[in-house]
Amino acid sequence: MKLKFFCSFSLAILLIFVLQINKVNAVNYLLYDPIKQPVTLDRYMPQWLIYADTGGEQAWHRSPPGTLLDTLADFDIVDGYSNYGGLHLANKDFPNLSRSNGYSLTFMVEILKEEHTRAERSGFSVIILSQDVNNKTHTSLEIGFQKNRIFLQNDQPLFGRQAAQENLKFNPVGKGAIEYQIKVKDNEYILSSGKNLILKGKLRDYTRFTGLLNPYRFPSFIFLGDDTTSASAKINLGKIVLQVNSHT
Repeated sequence: MKLKFFCSFSLAILLIFVLQINKVNAVNYLLYDPIKQPVTLDRYMPQWLIYADTGGEQAWHRSPPGTLLDTLADFDIVDGYSNYGGLHLANKDFPNLSRSNGYSLTFMVEILKEEHTRAERSGFSVIILSQDVNNKTHTSLEIGFQKNRIFLQNDQPLFGRQAAQENLKFNPVGKGAIEYQIKVKDNEYILSSGKNLILKGKLRDYTRFTGLLNPYRFPSFIFLGDDTTSASAKINLGKIVLQVNSHT
């Protein structure tokens, strides 16, 4: 009887130990909260994101609170917000985006207007690159938002007309402020809004992009805004929260 008790007790302790080892700790990083600080995104403190200004207009928007970004004046304008300034992180404390641990980006955006000259380009895009982006594997995503369409940029061919995945039933333009969440775990991603599953699939590899500067090779890189000379938009960016997981 005692042997059976001690065996059961030891098994219980071992199970608790294993569960503790595999415990997931989630850490939230508040990248922008326009209610807590009524300022444009690039002036939020602590500063996590930098404004890439190529001629667009940004301003504080009172209701709903956020940063109004307008690139409609010229398709050549490619303005947006990134956690990198040049080749370096804007804030050295920005966390690693580990696919194996998992992470998510939640953001509120109102897309007031969007225009594009090519089907594979959008005036508002979100780019996320994981920490191991240079390991020659699928670690990244770029999601484009158009009227009556949300799509994942393809990598075969690179940024080709055929999207990797697309949703033609969810309209993100002219529908007010919408909260989106992008979850990344291992080789897959999920884009949702509330209970609506919008996109789900495999991550991509955009490192073959060529240019004077290749941001698609920056580890743990994020961007929200207009990154193309073939599209433009007027948006209001609200609260942005990054959650990263770690195992203990």
